[in-house]
Amino acid sequence: MRNFSKALSAIFFILMLTVENAQAGNEDEAAVAKREHDWRVAWVMSDYKTLEGLHATDYYAINNEGHFTTRKQVLSDVFAGRFKYTSMEHKDMRIRVYGNTAVVTGLTINKGHRGERDVSGVFAYTRIYVKENGIWQAVLAQYTRPQ
Repeated sequence: MRNFSKALSAIFFILMLTVENAQAGNEDEAAVAKREHDWRVAWVMSDYKTLEGLHATDYYAINNEGHFTTRKQVLSDVFAGRFKYTSMEHKDMRIRVYGNTAVVTGLTINKGHRGERDVSGVFAYTRIYVKENGIWQAVLAQYTRPQ
């Protein structure tokens, strides 16, 4: 009977850990989903301050033409009014959390421009977030035009 009680206690403990990890995962997924929502709103509103907080200092983007862009370049163009979206919608978004790293994949449907270049269209995207000091920030984004 004593072994049964120990086994039952061990199973209960493992279940509690599993539930706690699942809840933490759900909270992190919700936090990243909120960041994605804030991302869309900030881009359409050209909200420089919010965009600054969403992009980690070492952020890189790889656009659909394979060009790399740094956080500094992105924010500079937003601040100057050269990088502007009039609409942005995300579909089929999937968020996977691995500890302090989150991977977001989905489709983004955009209308906008960067300088004279039209950046409108449908793109498959991957965005990677890292959580530091309790805050999720994007460290990398990559965009591809689906065939």
